[in-house]
Amino acid sequence: MKNKEVLEFLSINDENFSAEEFLDHSDVGTVRIIEDMIDILIDKNLIMFTDFPLASQKKLLSRKLARNIIRAESAQPENSTTDTPQAPSILIEDDEPWI
Repeated sequence: MKNKEVLEFLSINDENFSAEEFLDHSDVGTVRIIEDMIDILIDKNLIMFTDFPLASQKKLLSRKLARNIIRAESAQPENSTTDTPQAPSILIEDDEPWI
């Protein structure tokens, strides 16, 4: 795809643009958008968290908990010497064939 208008819209000015690479790199951001949309729908009581299959619930909770851990770690000063216990492994195996 070398349509100049499309490339400009996507803010891509590279002659070697690869749609496949672009999609691979944008997947993480797209997943985050979908997670935010799910949170909004749950907050507005338009869907219930328990409406999702158990495997989806676990994956969503694991990702939310991981983001909270990252947020908490980034809020701590770098030279903090407080002894905090190691967080238990909360992430589920991501390659389960339930999708």
